[in-house]
Amino acid sequence: MSNKFSMFLYWDRVLYLKISCLQLFRAFREADFALYIYAQIKIIPWMFALDQTNYARWLSVHIRDMCELPVQHRYVFQRFCDGSFVVHKTERLFLSIALDHAHKQLNSIVKGEGGAVGLTENPAALGIWMVGGPEVARMTREFEDSAPAPKYQHHGQTPATQATFAKDVLNIVSSFANPGNPFNEKSKELIVVHTKDGADETIVNTVQNVVSIGESQFNTFAQGWFIDRSKPVTDTIKKNKFAMFITLSMKG
Repeated sequence: MSNKFSMFLYWDRVLYLKISCLQLFRAFREADFALYIYAQIKIIPWMFALDQTNYARWLSVHIRDMCELPVQHRYVFQRFCDGSFVVHKTERLFLSIALDHAHKQLNSIVKGEGGAVGLTENPAALGIWMVGGPEVARMTREFEDSAPAPKYQHHGQTPATQATFAKDVLNIVSSFANPGNPFNEKSKELIVVHTKDGADETIVNTVQNVVSIGESQFNTFAQGWFIDRSKPVTDTIKKNKFAMFITLSMKG
C-alpha cells in the first residue's frame, strides 16, 4: 500500500515515528535500558532528516556513549540494565521517570506556589528560600505519602481516570473519522486531509525517502566523527564496533 498510495505512505511514516517515540517513553516508564537505546536509534534518522541539528549531533554522541558502556564501563552498564538510568520515586508499576524529569519535579516542589520570581535580586530572601525550601518540600512530601494508596497501583488505573481516558480516545477517533480514514485514501497524490489540496512533488519525494535520507546523513556523521575520525574527537572508541551495532539495530 505504501508503494501504491502516497497518503498511505505518509501516515505510515507518521505512525512509525510516533511508535518510536512511545517506545522511548515506555523505556523510561519500565526502566528498560535495551529499549531505551533501541528507541533512540529508531528516532535518530528523523533528527537528521528534519534538520534538528542539535538533537542530531548530541543524540548521536549519546547513543555512541551508551553503546560503548559494555566495553568502557561494565559496572555502569550493568546498573543501567538494572534500571538505574531512571528515577524510581515510588514502587508503582510503569512510573519510573527520566533524570531531568525528576529534577524538574523536585525544583517545582522546592519553589512552591508562585515560584522563586525575584528572589535572585534579594540575597537575604534567596538565602532563606535556599535553606527553608528543601525542608518545606520534605514535609509536604511526607504529608502526601501519609495518605493511604495501593502500593503497586498506577494512578491511571483508577476507574475515574480510565473513564476520562476512554472518553478522550473516543473524541480523538471521532475527529479523525470526520474527514475520513486517511489509510483508505486511494488517491496517488499526497493531499491535505481537511482541504484536499495536493502537495508539491518535492514534498512527496521527501516523504517517500525521509527515513533513508536520515539514515544516510546519520551514517555519514557517524563515519566522520566516530569511525574514521576525520573530524576531531578525543575518545577511545574502537572502530567498526559502533557502526556494526548501529547497522544491525537499524535492520531490526
